[in-house]
Amino acid sequence: MRRLVLSLAMVVGACGGDSTTGGKTFEEQFPTDNQVAGMTIDTSAGGLKLALTTKAVQDLIDGAADPFTTAGFTEFGWQHYKVGGYAVDLQLWQMKDVATGQSIYASLLTNSLYSSATWTDVSSIGDGARIANTGTTWWVNAKKGAFHVQAKINQLSATDQTARGHVIALVTTVATGL
Repeated sequence: MRRLVLSLAMVVGACGGDSTTGGKTFEEQFPTDNQVAGMTIDTSAGGLKLALTTKAVQDLIDGAADPFTTAGFTEFGWQHYKVGGYAVDLQLWQMKDVATGQSIYASLLTNSLYSSATWTDVSSIGDGARIANTGTTWWVNAKKGAFHVQAKINQLSATDQTARGHVIALVTTVATGL
């Protein structure tokens, strides 16, 4: 009887949110329409895409998933947003533990995809964040506990500060909710 009660408690505890996501489910970490001022989910992009296996992630992302899948992730989500004339791409990775979340953030700078950009620290987001201006997009990477948040927004020009503000607001909202 005692085992049954403990098993049921573990099952009930596993449902819904958990302590690593502030009581929210993984899906609830993605902002809803206008949770970030003026930003809405781009429904034409097919809605929230979730993956729990390496194969499922690889089916969604061609090539850019390797550092995360090799390090050990537990959940991945990808959502597209729009704000004004901008397209925004948000990816959220929950890594297997805090140490892995922190180390993936640090190790990405040696990955060829990431090392080709010039990054600037944005210390006000999460446990650390950086931003790069590629000339066509603003790209933000942030870490918060076991999570890695990544977002890109198109730019209307190489010096588009409005796009920069939108992508920072989005990543800040996500990181604050974790």
